Amino acid sequence: MPDAEPPSAVDRPKAELLALRWLALEETPHLLVTDTLMLLWANGAARCAFDSASDLALRDGIVSTAQRSAQSALMRFVEACDESVSTLCIPCENGGGHLLLRARRLGSDPANASIGITFHRSIDFVARFADVASAFQLTRSEDKVLHKMLDGMTADEIAAAIGLSIETIRSHIRNIYVKVGATSREGLFARLRAFRI
Repeated sequence: MPDAEPPSAVDRPKAELLALRWLALEETPHLLVTDTLMLLWANGAARCAFDSASDLALRDGIVSTAQRSAQSALMRFVEACDESVSTLCIPCENGGGHLLLRARRLGSDPANASIGITFHRSIDFVARFADVASAFQLTRSEDKVLHKMLDGMTADEIAAAIGLSIETIRSHIRNIYVKVGATSREGLFARLRAFRI
């Protein structure tokens, strides 16, 4: 099969606009900032996070942490970013989990330096997995049980949440292990890690 041709020069601006629209609609907050944390661009999810008085706020055009003590850590983090992915973990106020940030420098020109940042709170995070039911031919019930397991629930908690007997849940779990090719919960999680999107 021949390689796909790159978009023509006429199509490139349209493709770039579509890519920007796609990024703007993402559920994960995305930001572009300068080395001084001046906001250059934010998608809708980031703007909602700012509006909801989350752990990051926008003050006079500058991205700021809710806790003044964490602002210097955020500033050092952004200044140290290079073209590889860096991460930062900041405790949220009142023990409400952690603010998790991923960032990378975009471009090497210091005059036009910008940093791309994504973030979320640890307690708000929901892992998403590709269609593992199709990949491993799980029944609808097995898929539901598997997702509860991936959320960290025990068999007893799953039985209570779904409203099935513990014996039925254990039967589903055994079937899942067989179909996925795992012998333990750790092995199951390791096997499904590649399906996380």
